[in-house]
Amino acid sequence: MKAIYEPSQHQLEREKRGLVNIYDGFTDTQVNRVMDDKFGRIDHMMFTRVKSTGDDGQVLKDPESGEEVVEDDGCDD
Repeated sequence: MKAIYEPSQHQLEREKRGLVNIYDGFTDTQVNRVMDDKFGRIDHMMFTRVKSTGDDGQVLKDPESGEEVVEDDGCDD
């Protein structure tokens, strides 16, 4: 989260050149907060394997496998 909320000058310069930072394994609530708080920079962010959370904020688990539920990114494997 530090790279999002306290980016270095180097990172900001990279974003100005069009580079994208990939963030992996955030929860959906974290991503939503970033989208609200850092809207002006989201063109330079990609979120992968976003974990789904329930109403209580806890990461959801698949009842059969016990694995964390991640949102479908729309890409085929």
